[in-house]
Amino acid sequence: MHGHGENHYDCRGDVLLYRKILGIGIAIILIQAYGSYLSNSLALLSDTLHAIFDTAGIGLALLTEFAVRMRIHSEQHMRAINGRISALLLLGMAIMVILEALDRFSAVPIIHGGSMLVCALLGMAGNVYCLYLVIRDSHENITSRALIRHIAVDLSQSFAVIVSSIVFLWRPSFVIDFCAKLGMTKIEMIDPILSFLLACWALVLAGKTWYESRAE
Repeated sequence: MHGHGENHYDCRGDVLLYRKILGIGIAIILIQAYGSYLSNSLALLSDTLHAIFDTAGIGLALLTEFAVRMRIHSEQHMRAINGRISALLLLGMAIMVILEALDRFSAVPIIHGGSMLVCALLGMAGNVYCLYLVIRDSHENITSRALIRHIAVDLSQSFAVIVSSIVFLWRPSFVIDFCAKLGMTKIEMIDPILSFLLACWALVLAGKTWYESRAE
């Protein structure tokens, strides 16, 4: 990332960057939403929900860069507001996924691993490219840090979804035996458990982003 010190920088580069990431984010949402419908996977749905919040966060980043460029308010103040809203978006996503995961523990649906795997791979590829663009081209500030955290959570979710979809597809006996020892009647229970754990991590990142926004 490029530093900007105490002076205002030309944020046109960040605006173009965020527009590009916004387009990629919308494509990821469409692909994963369709995959969630086909596969019936909560883990993939939570990944899709986070992609939606990511896209909203990118929209906020664009508004922040516009406000900084137009000198509508001080740069520090606008970035602090952006950081707090980004934290609230992460918080909202995490709560939604946790509630849905708890509900699914009592009624575990059949998961279709094939469509789940394909969509998760496409989503992960898109997020890796977005993360590369942000690290390479953005300026160092709370806006870019919050965006990196959003993408990092999404990447971890995509990786976890890929692993679980492989398990659902091939159903290795050692995984089935391990689940049985834990008292899990169906291997598909991995899906809500995984979603719950990832949502808890999103809560941690939301708290960190909120804390940093107060320090700006």
